Amino acid sequence: MATKNIVPRADAEGQLGTSTKGWGKIFLGGAAANIDVNNVSGTNTAGKSLTLISGASTGSGAGGSIIFQTAAAGGSGTSVNSHATVLTLDSAKLATFTGGLDIAGAVDIAGDLTLSAGADGALNFSAASSIKILDNSATSLVIEEADTAYMTFVTTNSSEAIKFDKALDINAAVQLDSTLTVGVNDTGYDVKFFGATSGKSLLWDESADSLIVTGTTDLIGTTNLDIVDIDGAVNMATTALVTGVLTTTATQVANGGITSGGNIISDTDSTDNLGSTSVRWANLFVDGITATDQITATGFTGTLDGILGSGTPAAATVTTLNTSGGVAIAGASSLPVSNSKNGAGIQIPTNKQLGFGNGASSKPDFGFAVDGTSGDAKLEIFCGTGGDAVDAFFNTSGLFKAAALQVADSGAIGCVSDADLLTLSANNLLISGGEVNNKINTLFTSQNSSTAEHTSGFKFCNDNNGGIYYDSSADDLSIFANQASSNIFLRTAGDIALTLDASQNATFAGNIKIPDAGTIGSATDADALKIEADGVVISTQGIEFEGTALGTGQSGISSSGNGGEIRIYTNGNQAFTFGASGAGGDLVVENGDIAFSTAGKGICLGVTSNTDANTLDDYEEGTFNVEFGGATFDYTNTTRTARYTKIGRLVTVNMYIVNLNWSSGSGNATIENLPFIGDGFSVGVLGYQTPGMFTTNTVNGGYVENNDDQVFFVDLNSATEADFASTGSDETFMFTVTYTTDT
Repeated sequence: MATKNIVPRADAEGQLGTSTKGWGKIFLGGAAANIDVNNVSGTNTAGKSLTLISGASTGSGAGGSIIFQTAAAGGSGTSVNSHATVLTLDSAKLATFTGGLDIAGAVDIAGDLTLSAGADGALNFSAASSIKILDNSATSLVIEEADTAYMTFVTTNSSEAIKFDKALDINAAVQLDSTLTVGVNDTGYDVKFFGATSGKSLLWDESADSLIVTGTTDLIGTTNLDIVDIDGAVNMATTALVTGVLTTTATQVANGGITSGGNIISDTDSTDNLGSTSVRWANLFVDGITATDQITATGFTGTLDGILGSGTPAAATVTTLNTSGGVAIAGASSLPVSNSKNGAGIQIPTNKQLGFGNGASSKPDFGFAVDGTSGDAKLEIFCGTGGDAVDAFFNTSGLFKAAALQVADSGAIGCVSDADLLTLSANNLLISGGEVNNKINTLFTSQNSSTAEHTSGFKFCNDNNGGIYYDSSADDLSIFANQASSNIFLRTAGDIALTLDASQNATFAGNIKIPDAGTIGSATDADALKIEADGVVISTQGIEFEGTALGTGQSGISSSGNGGEIRIYTNGNQAFTFGASGAGGDLVVENGDIAFSTAGKGICLGVTSNTDANTLDDYEEGTFNVEFGGATFDYTNTTRTARYTKIGRLVTVNMYIVNLNWSSGSGNATIENLPFIGDGFSVGVLGYQTPGMFTTNTVNGGYVENNDDQVFFVDLNSATEADFASTGSDETFMFTVTYTTDT
C-alpha cells in the first residue's frame, strides 16, 4: 500500500468504505497514532455529531457493544503492551467503567444513583464539600425506603425544616443552640425523662396538662419559684428560709413552738389577738407592755401589783387594780391632784390617752389625749359616744392655737339657745337662720373708699390697695389692684396661669381655649374670629402678616412686608410662596412635592372652574417584569429593562431586551403583563430587532387590544400578526408603545 497520505481529490469528496462494505479494522502506528475527527457526516458546521454504531443486525440477534480500551505503559525489551477495557457501552444503554470516574464538570442524572450494585457502598468526599438541594420546595430532598419517607428536607420559603417521619434514636450527646419546642399551642405531646434508678422518671403528660414525678426525687441547688401551688403535704427535713412575706389562709400549727428573731407584727393595726376568749396563753413573759387601748384581766381575783409608770411622777409609784374595779395610785382611794407640774397627779405622755367609757372607735367616750410632738403638742378633749365629739386643741402654753378649733368630719357649733347655729359636714358649711349674702357685707377689712356703699354683697379688700368685691345688687364680681404698677395674678397648682398688668394686658402662661364653638373679636366686630367645631372662620379683612422669614426649626406663615409675598415655612424651610411674580399672585413650590390627601383630586389646567375633563389627577412612573408569549422562553441570562410613565389615562411603555432565548416558537408573538389594561386599540413602534427574530423580517411595530394587557407584534405595512422564529439565541430588541387605559 501507499506510504503517503490518502487524500481525496477535493475537499468534502470521497469516503472510506460504503454503507454496505466497511473496513474491518483500522491499525495506526507511529508517534501520532490519532484519529482526528474534524468533519463528520457533512461540512464543518457547529452542532454536528460523531456517531459510533456497533452490533447492527436483523432478526433477534444479540446487540453489540462499543468498547473503549487503553494500553498500559510499555516495559523494557520487545514485549507488546497489554490493553485493558476502560468503558463499555452495551445494547442495554448501560455504561460500565472498569476504573474510577473523575468528572470535572456538573453531572445530571435523570434516574436512580446506585452505589456498589446495591451493596454497602459509600459516597466519599476527599475535601470539604457540600450537598445542595432544590430551593423553595416542600420535598426538596427525601431519604426513603420503598417509597416510605424517613427524612424530608423542606426548603419552602419561610418554612424551612427537616422532618423525621420515623423514630429518632440518638446514642450520643445532643447540643441545642436554640429553642426546643414540642408540639404547638393547644396540641402537645408527652415528654418523658428516665433516671438511672428503676421506677424513677419525670413525665410531662400533655392530656392531663401535668408534670408527673414518679418515685422519690431530690431537688438539688437553689431554685427560684415565682408561684408554687401545692395541694398535698410538704415534708421538709431541714430549715426553710423565707425571705419574703409568708401568707397563709388557714390556721398555722406549731407543735414545736415558735422562736422569733425579730418582731411579731399583725398584718393590720388593731385587728388581731394573741389567743382568744376560749383559748388563752398560759403565761406571758415580757420586759414591757405598750398598749394603745385597755388591758383586760379576765377572771381576776385579788390584787394585780407591779404595773409601774415611768417618767414624772417617779417610776416607783405603784398602781393597784382592786377587785371592786377601782383604781388607786400609791394606795390612795382617789386620784390626787396638784397645781405643781411635778406634784402628785396624772400626766399624759405625748400621743397617749386618758379616757372613760367603752368607745366604739379608737378614741374613748370621754377623756383626754395628747397628740403631736412635745414642742407643739395639742390636747384633745372627747365628750361623746365613740369619740365622735368635739376635739378642742391647745398649744404648749395651754391656750387655744390660732384657728385651731376643729370638729370631726361632721358636727355643730352653737350657743345655748341654738346648739346647731353653725353646722359642718364633710363638704359643706351651713349657717342656720339666713343666707350668707344677706348677712355679710365686709369681711376682715374695711370697704374701699373709692367705691360707693352697697347694702349687700361681700368684700375682701383694703383701702387704696384693692382686693375682691362682690356686688350682689348687680351680681358682679371684681378683682382689682389700685397701685400704679400692681399686677393681678391667677394661679393654678402654685404657678401663675394668668397675669393682668397695670397696662391692662393679659398674659396667659398656657393656651387659650374656648368651647367647641365661639368667637373672638373687637368691640366693633365681636365675631372677627370664629372658632367652630369643624374649623376657623376669619371674617371681614382676613389676616395681615408683617415681618420676615421664620428661623431654623420654626413653621408658620410670614410676609416680606407691605404688599410683598406670603410665605409658608415648615421646620425653617420655605415651602410655598404666594405672589412670587408680582401682582399675578403665582404659587411657587420652594421645597418638596404637592400631595393630595384624598384620592381622585388633582390640578385643573386651562380652565377657571373645576371640571373632570381638565383635571390632572393621576401620575405614576415605575418598572414592570416583562413576560413573552408565543414560545418557550429561558430568561436565565436575559436582561429585561421595562419602564412606564402614566399621565392621566395615557400610558407610555419603553422596553430594552438583551440576550432573549427561546425554543418551540408557535403562535402569535406577544409581550405579556403590561402594567395597565388597555382601553381601545393603540399602536407601538419596534425601534430595533435582531434579524431573524420573527417568521417575517418586516415586523416593525405592535398594538394593544381593548381590555387586554399584552402587545401583539405586527407588520404595520400589511397589518399581519407575527410569530417568533422556532428558536432564538441571545436576541436583542427595543420597543415603545403608548396606549390609553380606563384605570
